[in-house]
Amino acid sequence: MMSVADSPLPTNPPVCEEDIQRFLFSSHCHFVGETMGDAYQLRVAFPSFQNSHRKDYLGAHPHRCFHFALSIRVPKHESTGNFQVVETYSWMPEQVSMLLTGFYGKLIRSHGHIQQGYHIAVPDLAVPPQPDFNAPPFNDQPRKPNGPGLNLQKAQNLIEAYLFSTPDDSVLPKLLSACTFYHLALENWSGRSVLAYTSLVSSVEALLELRTYEESELFDEQRLRDFKAIEESVPDGEKIVRRLKGSLYSIRRMFAQFLIERLPDNHFSERECPEFMALTKERLNQAAKAAYDIRSRFVHTGDPTALGFLSFNHQNTEIQLGEPVIADAELKKLISRSPTLAGLERIVATLLRVEILRWLACRSNPETTQ
Repeated sequence: MMSVADSPLPTNPPVCEEDIQRFLFSSHCHFVGETMGDAYQLRVAFPSFQNSHRKDYLGAHPHRCFHFALSIRVPKHESTGNFQVVETYSWMPEQVSMLLTGFYGKLIRSHGHIQQGYHIAVPDLAVPPQPDFNAPPFNDQPRKPNGPGLNLQKAQNLIEAYLFSTPDDSVLPKLLSACTFYHLALENWSGRSVLAYTSLVSSVEALLELRTYEESELFDEQRLRDFKAIEESVPDGEKIVRRLKGSLYSIRRMFAQFLIERLPDNHFSERECPEFMALTKERLNQAAKAAYDIRSRFVHTGDPTALGFLSFNHQNTEIQLGEPVIADAELKKLISRSPTLAGLERIVATLLRVEILRWLACRSNPETTQ
């Protein structure tokens, strides 16, 4: 056996570059490829040659896990007197994992540093098993519609846009917020479906200010007639109506209108479930409002009954199959109209992908409207 002393190694000791930060990520999905630029590199990390966990890469199962790493080159900080600034960028891998999760529609976890300049770091390698490893957010298939293949090269524009974003970017914080709620939903998919469903509603809600709304979208016809009557018959009627509109506008209606406008038509033609189990475009308005009402009902009452029915998943069904056997007629109606957990997840996955690509298009062409 050849010893280290027998091999032609250099005599100077190995060192880490001071301006390098390197982070580790994992996914139950099989990612390949790499992308790089002048200041970053994103590439797959392979198991070590002698490591027994290489067998875990063979075939889909709850414990299978793939890894990749992001390396960035950061500005150096000069020492000031007896003080040395050590910037860890510990917030960055969390945000990157959220954006990549939203972009691919797959759960991607951040494990933190494996290198910080001269320091070699031990990442947090705890990865819980994923019982639903065949479900769309966790398997190896690109999402429908238009989901990118699970190649890290596909994320080049997203990584560069994030790394070189500016403080005046008003869209990125909303995307990060929405992707964070989506990530939370996927983390709780198998064990805490109530939290998963409510987080998906919150993910959409985080994006609502990305478009403007006509009054006809926010108020029903009767309320608009009431506003007009107040304006025409009450002193300072216009001021009163402005105050009323500011306090009475319906987030529930905004929620539904945002989905109606932003979801592409092929979301309803390219399926991840059998057609008879799929949510149709004609039912979207009703389904969106019901999902919002389900979330509000749970938040204000703590009653998880509806969400227990909606978490049932058979072949990724997007709608409730049949009527639930419960005495509450109003709740039964809401459950029958609402998308299931799988159906709402696919809505949010498509929406996040659309909004991320819209943001990237606006960055490359400022004349494009968000």
